[in-house]
Amino acid sequence: MCVLSIGEDTLQNVLHWNRLRLLQFHLIDKMEKALNSGWQIIQSLYAIGSGGLFGVGLGNSKQKYLYISEPHNDFIFSVFSSNTGYLGSIILILLMIIFDSLLIILIKNNKTKEYRYLLIGFFTMIVYQQVQNIGISSLMVQSFTTFLLLLVIVSRVTKMTTNSVQIT
Repeated sequence: MCVLSIGEDTLQNVLHWNRLRLLQFHLIDKMEKALNSGWQIIQSLYAIGSGGLFGVGLGNSKQKYLYISEPHNDFIFSVFSSNTGYLGSIILILLMIIFDSLLIILIKNNKTKEYRYLLIGFFTMIVYQQVQNIGISSLMVQSFTTFLLLLVIVSRVTKMTTNSVQIT
């Protein structure tokens, strides 16, 4: 009987340890660790959620004061979402998509190899920053996922532009 109880305790400890290890990548664990490693993400989500549908007004975000670290660069989307709300965030994302689409058209229609490569590099930097900033501040993607998504986008744009016009 004693051996059976030691086995049950060991099994419970192993299961508990595996559960904690699996949860450290999820939002539940970030909420539990809001005072430690998850502080910035949680405050970013509070800022996005506090905006509601129409926002609290430009410059009226409370999270940018002492709660969000680097609100002017790392978490600018969170502050923007708090100020302008869900509708303002959707409009911003739509404007980014339009800008990126126009940049792809510009890449496709460019005849010289040097300018095309320059524009592909510019497109890569812009899209990477957009996806990383919005994705990480809203907890939709993590850094490595952003990198993989960027590789897929750049390879598609490069393939699309090289097939449309012969580079001389």
